[in-house]
Amino acid sequence: MSIASAPFNKPSADLILQTSDNFQFNVWKVILMEASIVFADMFTLDEIPHGSASDGAASHQAPAVKLTETSAALDGFLRMCYPPPHPTFTSIDALRSVMAVAHKYQADGVFQVLKEALVRNFAATQPVLVYAIAVYFDLANVARTAARHFLAVPSPAPPPPSELSEDINVAGAYQRLLAYRRQCSDAISDMVQSRLAWLPQGAWQFLTCTHCPPSAVTSFYPGSSGSGQPLPAHAQVPRMWFWNHHERMGELLRERPCAAALKRPSLLEQGIVEVAPTCGNCRFSAPRLLRLFNKELGKEVRRRIAQVSSPWFSGPR
Repeated sequence: MSIASAPFNKPSADLILQTSDNFQFNVWKVILMEASIVFADMFTLDEIPHGSASDGAASHQAPAVKLTETSAALDGFLRMCYPPPHPTFTSIDALRSVMAVAHKYQADGVFQVLKEALVRNFAATQPVLVYAIAVYFDLANVARTAARHFLAVPSPAPPPPSELSEDINVAGAYQRLLAYRRQCSDAISDMVQSRLAWLPQGAWQFLTCTHCPPSAVTSFYPGSSGSGQPLPAHAQVPRMWFWNHHERMGELLRERPCAAALKRPSLLEQGIVEVAPTCGNCRFSAPRLLRLFNKELGKEVRRRIAQVSSPWFSGPR
């Protein structure tokens, strides 16, 4: 039996936890009682056996409890229960194993902190694994966050082999997220093909300018009357420089069906360059108009994505 590292090597501790890989953790009951409902019940009901620990245990013969957890998982869990410094997790596998311990022993405060770390550290970079973990632990909000991050991944490939528990269905999570992504892409395609029918009324010079070369398409922007009241959709011809920008945004959103795809400032540059030699009026207003248009476009993307059914999976894992 090996003794765990500090602070779990103090012989004065009043409880010994023995892991499945033969490590011994000398801990204080009062700390576990504050962190874990399960441990608190065990101590209250006096379910901890009394007597000597196994070989290598502390000399004061504190009671020993054998656990099924590995030393790595238990070490991370106990350090989250003990006063700071708390561990940081650079591996999603390590974080999940500690989450499993916190979940098992109903250490709700610890589990909440770990859940926040899962989203903060890994949702953007490993959304499939985060989604799979969220499904396993019934974390609907985390699952939705991971699914939204999955939309921002260009051309997502299957996740690499993981050391996650076999109980966590990563392949199933990936397939559900792909289906969700296809639904979101369809919603965005419908928006792009609507030819500006979604665009709020306003002074959109790229629809009213008579000096710029026109595009070859007809939009269905509703426009407004002189009193500011919206009119039924009617035909208008967008200017060529704007419609080229519109089409570029559409292609970008088909690849990454989310508002985050529109956040790069450089997305406006080509539209500004295209308008410069064509129209003196639009040359000066184009930067502002394109920023406003992309802002409204982002709002509409978020609205349409919010209407797509969540990929939350509540059936058998």
